[in-house]
Amino acid sequence: LDPDLPAASLSRLLESAGPGLIVCDRKNHPPATALSIDCPVLCLDPAHPGDFSARNPGLPISSSKPAYVYYTSGSTGEPKGVVDSHRNVMHNIMRYTNGLKIGPEDRLTLLQTPSFSGAVSSMFGALLNGAALFPINPRQESPASLAQWVRENELTMWHSVPSLLRQLCAAGGEFPSVRVIRLEGDQSSVSDVELFRRHFGEHCVLVNGLGATETGISRRYFVARDTSLDGNLVPVGYEVEDIHVTVINESGDTAPAGQTGEIAVRSDYLALGYWKRPDLTDRAFCECEDGSRLYRTGDLGRMRQDGCLEHLGRLDGRVKIRGNWVDLADIEGLLQLAPGVAQAVVRSDTGADGEKRLAGYVVPAQGQSPSVTSLRRHLQAKLAPHQIP
Repeated sequence: LDPDLPAASLSRLLESAGPGLIVCDRKNHPPATALSIDCPVLCLDPAHPGDFSARNPGLPISSSKPAYVYYTSGSTGEPKGVVDSHRNVMHNIMRYTNGLKIGPEDRLTLLQTPSFSGAVSSMFGALLNGAALFPINPRQESPASLAQWVRENELTMWHSVPSLLRQLCAAGGEFPSVRVIRLEGDQSSVSDVELFRRHFGEHCVLVNGLGATETGISRRYFVARDTSLDGNLVPVGYEVEDIHVTVINESGDTAPAGQTGEIAVRSDYLALGYWKRPDLTDRAFCECEDGSRLYRTGDLGRMRQDGCLEHLGRLDGRVKIRGNWVDLADIEGLLQLAPGVAQAVVRSDTGADGEKRLAGYVVPAQGQSPSVTSLRRHLQAKLAPHQIP
């Protein structure tokens, strides 16, 4: 659970998950009145190792049992938890290990909060390969301090959404220790490739990937210094181990090469489904004749003749802000409930720095003049920071 989320958001997640115990540290101890759930809280203090037991609890856990529930970002409505098994998580880490050749000498970044599913591959990609893991909160860092952190720790693998790579490169200089740049969670552009070529060494490769909480990594495209790209789109690339990706048309058939359709992922290693939501599970996942399962991603894509996939955005009205899905209609609905607001519209646009951002437009109620500050406070009580216009 991300302690930076509003109490109302945390309460919704907890109500959905139904935990038997909440574990926290002293800094992030939730007040009993802040969370609307009757659940015991265990507070551990890292300064006192005696709080932790070194004994193996001896619990019989099979590889098919759930390993975690991760709640997908982007909607302000009812939380949607993705359940995945130990077996599928291990297979996803194997795909990263084999594809990126992660070893004990590597030093990986952890730039995502652990409440975000993208952190799984970094955490266990390091821990299961004997590599080192370096966490930092980029929201509390300037480009200069972020760059200094990478250089001082001689990090070898950078993993983030494209906007964070741009923040790093804004500090200038080079990063000679980095051998792999993993970009996932949002669309990459040719300008990102130009930053990579300008700031990283000859030995470094940029890997543009496609993944989801429901699938793990499903495609990746390797960009070297001499890789040529057509247009402004960086493909998400070619298949990875045991994951088959197709583009399907409205009839559910495979679309011909060059035709736009919905991206679907077929594998034996897809998530188990959505926590306590069999209706959503049945809608998104289906069984295939060979015993594997198919997941319809809701993403638009186009397959090239050589089997290289291009990611073209979403089928619905959601957009990505700093790597997180945001539903514009949900934010509009909350904004219209703000005191003094008669009507509201939320749209996304691209700023001068090339980053997507949210813009809110309001029509005041008669005789009212709500301030920007009051509108932001109204939304901050219910939304995560990336959802605030």
